[in-house]
Amino acid sequence: MSNIDHKTMLIILADDLTGAADCAARGFSAGLRAEIDLTPAPQSPRAEYTSSASELVALTTDSRHLPPALAAQATRAIVQYQQAHRKSLDQSPIWYKKVDSTLRGNIGAEIDSMLDTINIDNQSTFVVICPAFPQQGRGLHDGKLIRRRASATSPATSARDASTSAASPPAAEPTRDATGNSEPDTTAIQAVSSHTLESGANLVELLRAQSAYPVAQIGLAPVRQGESVLRDAIEQAHADGARLIVVDSMQDDDLATLVAATEPIPNVILCGSAGLVAPLARRIAERKATARLANAPTVDECEAQAHKTAAPARLPHIHTVRAEPIWIVVGSGSRTAHAQIATARQAAIPCWDVTTATPDWDVPTLILHLPQPTQGTSLEGDGARVLAAQLGATVAAGLQTRHPGTLIVVGGDTAQLALEQLALTRLRVLAEVQPGMPLVCNAHAPQARPWIIFKAGNHGEPTALLELIAWIRGTQR
Repeated sequence: MSNIDHKTMLIILADDLTGAADCAARGFSAGLRAEIDLTPAPQSPRAEYTSSASELVALTTDSRHLPPALAAQATRAIVQYQQAHRKSLDQSPIWYKKVDSTLRGNIGAEIDSMLDTINIDNQSTFVVICPAFPQQGRGLHDGKLIRRRASATSPATSARDASTSAASPPAAEPTRDATGNSEPDTTAIQAVSSHTLESGANLVELLRAQSAYPVAQIGLAPVRQGESVLRDAIEQAHADGARLIVVDSMQDDDLATLVAATEPIPNVILCGSAGLVAPLARRIAERKATARLANAPTVDECEAQAHKTAAPARLPHIHTVRAEPIWIVVGSGSRTAHAQIATARQAAIPCWDVTTATPDWDVPTLILHLPQPTQGTSLEGDGARVLAAQLGATVAAGLQTRHPGTLIVVGGDTAQLALEQLALTRLRVLAEVQPGMPLVCNAHAPQARPWIIFKAGNHGEPTALLELIAWIRGTQR
């Protein structure tokens, strides 16, 4: 990551659209102009693509549901296109591979594909992996997923304040067993349990099963000893032959240490959830500012650049630009998403299961959703895509009757299919409403409605949808 300057572009590659969106949100709040490109490897060049002033672009392979070989192929195609395109723009890419914080998808196949395609400075490129997202209550300890209670963000909190006020709960210093390995504080941490994961899913074992490359793991102790010790541990693991290095993290400070430790290493690719994007983007923004000052710009140039990169204040109440109707489209089958639907229903928000009922498009706020999966039902694959397509068709039918002012999309497949109905190609991030939840607009027509909020299905408290509605309406709860 060395040699960051005004030509540096952070390129984030996710396997679904909400994953790309939550990374763009984190990067925006950290100080980078962020966009989401919905056609990351077009068949023909687009003139508007080259005119973007973004410093971060988030892309999706839309490959979480694919077999590993096809997911690897999609990854390779986008990386190859983006490498050539960034070279033509005289940009210096910093690559980031976004993976799901609950380890869904073709993680090993897609990381291998990036390693096979990217060669930084003709050196042996390797990947440092940490999917922790403390602000969403997820950490990594001894290479295993850990879930911790996350603090909720008030809807009264500004979009920019959300990234700092929802700080991780303080973590107790880990105890040590007889061998010196750390043990999690079980009073503050609880293991992950979901439809697709066993409690305490082991990332190291998963990567060894999915990747062709050697895997190493670094515990929490070197992270807490500081960036120099952690850098030595990473470089030693790479010297010992590892190409995939898993690093523990339980707090935002741990993630910041990881970014600082890897910054001087030129041939490393960072990989993780949206949690690691925030300190990475913040470091890039700081280095860009330093590079601009080193080039001795004029006072006018300094003011112009400061205006572009300064954290904007919270947007005005967006009901002044026709925030309603508000359509919330929930395709996620996660228990978190359906708990949020239930909470909204209790608050008298009209909710329609599109497989059994026809929505009333005349109400000011509505929720469209799929039925909650039964225990053991896969949340990925062809069956889930068929249901997501049905939800997308319902949205398309609604657009023939009424046009929403704001669209909230929950779940990656849902987001992809809903946006296809709107024929959008590029989105600009306007605000981070809650951690990992961006408000975006059409980058080519910023005033055009609807504006869109993305939310991953398994993110947020039970009140998350009500909080988003309240924020959109400009009210306090």
